[in-house]
Amino acid sequence: MSRNGGNSQDSNRVSTGLPGLDDVLDGLRIGDNVVWRVNDLDDYRRFVTPFIESAASAGRRIIYLRFGQHPPLVPANTNIHTENVDALDGFEAFTGRVWRLIEEHGRGAFYVCDYLSDLLNAWVTDAMVGNFFRVVCPFLFELDTVAWFALYPDRHSRTTLDRIRQTTQVMVDVHRLEDDVQVQPIKAWCRQSPTMFLPHRERDGRFLPVSDSSDATRLQAGLEVAQLHRQPLLDYWDRLFMQVTSAMQDDDQEQAAAIHERVLNVLISRDSRILDLARNYLNLEDLLAIRARMIGSGYIGGKAAGMLIARSILLTNQPAIWQESLEPHDSRYLGSDAYYAFLVHNGLWPAIMRQRAPEGYFSEAATLRQGLLEGEFPPEIRSELERLLDHYGQYPILVRSSSLQEDGFGNAFAGKYDSVFVINQGAPEHRLDALEDAIRQVYASTMSDDALVYRKQRGLDQREEPMALLIQRVNGRFHGRYYLPDAAGVGVSRNTFAWDTDMDPAAGMVRLVMGLGTRAVDRIEGDHACVMALDYPHRQPFRNQDESYKYSQHLLDVLDLREGDLTTLPLSQLTKEVSDLPLGHLGEIDQPASRRARELNLPTPVWRLTFQPLVRNGLFVDRLSCLLKTLEAGYNHPVDVEFTLHLNSAGEPAFNLVQCRPLGHQQPRAGRASSFCGHRGRGRAG
Repeated sequence: MSRNGGNSQDSNRVSTGLPGLDDVLDGLRIGDNVVWRVNDLDDYRRFVTPFIESAASAGRRIIYLRFGQHPPLVPANTNIHTENVDALDGFEAFTGRVWRLIEEHGRGAFYVCDYLSDLLNAWVTDAMVGNFFRVVCPFLFELDTVAWFALYPDRHSRTTLDRIRQTTQVMVDVHRLEDDVQVQPIKAWCRQSPTMFLPHRERDGRFLPVSDSSDATRLQAGLEVAQLHRQPLLDYWDRLFMQVTSAMQDDDQEQAAAIHERVLNVLISRDSRILDLARNYLNLEDLLAIRARMIGSGYIGGKAAGMLIARSILLTNQPAIWQESLEPHDSRYLGSDAYYAFLVHNGLWPAIMRQRAPEGYFSEAATLRQGLLEGEFPPEIRSELERLLDHYGQYPILVRSSSLQEDGFGNAFAGKYDSVFVINQGAPEHRLDALEDAIRQVYASTMSDDALVYRKQRGLDQREEPMALLIQRVNGRFHGRYYLPDAAGVGVSRNTFAWDTDMDPAAGMVRLVMGLGTRAVDRIEGDHACVMALDYPHRQPFRNQDESYKYSQHLLDVLDLREGDLTTLPLSQLTKEVSDLPLGHLGEIDQPASRRARELNLPTPVWRLTFQPLVRNGLFVDRLSCLLKTLEAGYNHPVDVEFTLHLNSAGEPAFNLVQCRPLGHQQPRAGRASSFCGHRGRGRAG
């Protein structure tokens, strides 16, 4: 069937239901998506009704996609099939449901849709409204449908309006200046006439072009005056955070509480227990700070939320301790909407739909993974990534997964998604390429076998799981060609591996390493982190000194700036190449081994990473115990944390809290954060 405007056969033509409007547009074509930009619901309805009547009389199947909060556009009618779709389930669930409905109704169906602008009430950002349209419009076109949409242009950003215009086949503006209503086609694909794109006034069923430039100028001047009293064309997301600023300035507690709740539900989580924590520990100022460090919109994901909530628990409940002992962070967040924008921009939505079907869950994953690895970033995201690199300079950074369900109560996703170090050296364009590759790798890890099996086993395979990212400066120091933190570790507030009956599981434990914390997180065959019960930090599970040295850390993970990669080096090699390592604060000299080395003309001294100097210093164990107890009480649940240590010249540690999540398979424990390590500060809810 031909879709070329001038050569179309009558069977390819469709009426708007208004002969005068058909004259203006040269009719509609099979495959047309028609977008009406209006400022009044009735102005859309008055064009919808004759279209439906005309389509019904021609024997067309008419589907009404009902998702708006406004009164129904279409009355109950046996000739019209209404499909109710809930947008509150999220972008992916909604878009997937609409996609499958279009598949089910097949070729030739006609569609009337509610206001696209009402999706903002569910998704908050109109970037996702644009992405929804970019997904469904081409699909409807392929299936020889005709579909009508409408939106309020003043509620959307220029970027979204432009993308919808680029995607649709027909776009019509409806202008109202008091009682003067005019229509102006903005786009009519494959159609042209000398007056088609002029404003048109309706007179006795005809739509007459405003051919007098003076009339057109007066109309436009009147519309511009009206526009002055409306909000600028900003993304709805930006306007939401303008409301946050306004709520902070106004002394209206009810308004502040309402906007606080609104933002938490679209920025932090959908998990009720995480939201309870966020209500108590993330106030409006905190939410504005997150927005200021965010690329895109949507959720920051579970890993980012856990880190921020944990920091706030510490600073709220123990400010005297943690304002000094907790290092500030300058993390950045790539919002979950950026993941969907990446999918849409690269035409991967059909692949997502095939993978989401039960028969394609595993079989389509490899193809989709490859598509994620090869995708390009939308221009607006790419420019923000450039600015992010400007901020971090040439410090190494870590791109970490932070999916919607990650690090929550019951579903940790530990190790299922990738985290990628970016060495961040070289020319700016090379550093940007490396950062984009790292993001693609994390995105692609959502389609790994481990992640797919994990979600399937927990019944999460059909739940929305957009990937947000937590991007962090790697805490550490430059040591010539190498970069590494002084030390890093994983702490748990419940020691489930107590090897001595005297040990109290509630005291917690830690796995410590020198260098990057990768060796503390992952158990490495042939090498060992230092395992320490916090109530008996000097007591080791070894029979003698030789066994203690044998089961200690001999290899360090570091970032090699020259080679541009994460590498593993023996401690003995690193001590030869680097003279300013904090070995005196983390290890002890093995005197017998050093004597043997001197006899063999080998480098001396020989160091062993026992971490006993750090324990003897006193502050480390006290601070970590306090940290774990405070977080467990704040979460009302045992916790698992990752951290790095920055040691001053006296060996006193400052903590950089990298991650915090509920520890799996533990029962909640009653308690208050104020019962540990000092006094409680004022609450931080907005």
